[in-house]
Amino acid sequence: MIAIVKANINNLVDVWRIASTPFNACVETLDFSWCSVPGLEWPNKLWFNGDITEEVMRKALDSIPSGKMVIPYWNATGEEIIIAQGGIKGSEQMGWA
Repeated sequence: MIAIVKANINNLVDVWRIASTPFNACVETLDFSWCSVPGLEWPNKLWFNGDITEEVMRKALDSIPSGKMVIPYWNATGEEIIIAQGGIKGSEQMGWA
């Protein structure tokens, strides 16, 4: 992944972390992280800190609270695994400026 793309992803993830910090609502593991603020729809995200594998996806799904969770991903194999585990594509963003 090129440096500018990685920096943009890190900035986005930092926003989710910062937004969930006052609620003590961010959990971070080696393979994945998530934030979920009860009663709010945002930031409520599950993201992966490396490749998305079926095993990591199962661990993540067992870890997150019930309810709606947005799962952003940055590679094509991630989409296949997320959909195979019952995820629904809600939107697609090809880039940002």
